Amino acid sequence: MNFRRASTKNRKEVGSSWRRPRGTHNKQTRERNKGPMPTAGYGSPKDQRHKIQGKEVVLVHNIQELHDKKACIIAKVGAKKRKEILEEAKKRNILIINHDIEKALKAISERFEAQKKAKEKKVKAATEKKKEEKKEDKKTVEEQKEDDQKKAEQLVTKAR
Repeated sequence: MNFRRASTKNRKEVGSSWRRPRGTHNKQTRERNKGPMPTAGYGSPKDQRHKIQGKEVVLVHNIQELHDKKACIIAKVGAKKRKEILEEAKKRNILIINHDIEKALKAISERFEAQKKAKEKKVKAATEKKKEEKKEDKKTVEEQKEDDQKKAEQLVTKAR
């Protein structure tokens, strides 16, 4: 059952996610036909709570916790570890509820390849920049020598 927050129809800035109306003048608290309020009677049976399709789901943080037939990878797991968990689940034929294993593996590997190419491009640009700087430094050294020679010649001519 979807419980709607009070005044979601009237106000654009108020989201539809449930918040309990606390005011004494709020219509949802006073009147009966302003939408249902969550109560204990709407709860699911005790044996079905916290289960998906009647089976308990295990939250997985790493490969060692991946041992049941149904698992859910938590959001804090990074891409590298997530990829390892998905590959292991594919080997063991374990269902990962919050991922389509094939699509997720493909997306992660594409992201890694894109990052690798970007890093190579960045490194290449940095090395080219360093080479150019070295060339400029060599030019500046040669220019400094020429300037020193000119100054020396000027001093000699002034001394005469």
